[in-house]
Amino acid sequence: MKAVRTLRGCLESLGHHVEEAEPKVDGMQLAPKDFHNPVVRPMRSGTVSAIKRADGLRGTHGFELDTQAMAASHASRASEYVESYLHGAGYTHALANSTSDYD
Repeated sequence: MKAVRTLRGCLESLGHHVEEAEPKVDGMQLAPKDFHNPVVRPMRSGTVSAIKRADGLRGTHGFELDTQAMAASHASRASEYVESYLHGAGYTHALANSTSDYD
């Protein structure tokens, strides 16, 4: 908090108006069940495959264990992926709207 107060003082000394605020969205809306599993796992799997193909790699050498596990469990119904992606996009839109009055 000291760094935040120091930055606030610096900005105010430069003529900026600074006020404390919090986004008016619920961060729990993006719980792993709702977003990360159907969206992130297939994306991670595709990324690992693309890296392996580009570098001519075989197997999982060079990838962390959690990355390997997510890449191996990439199956997701397309409708589940799209629904989760749209949910995340809606959250992002709500977050952007909640901070639109600020620079």
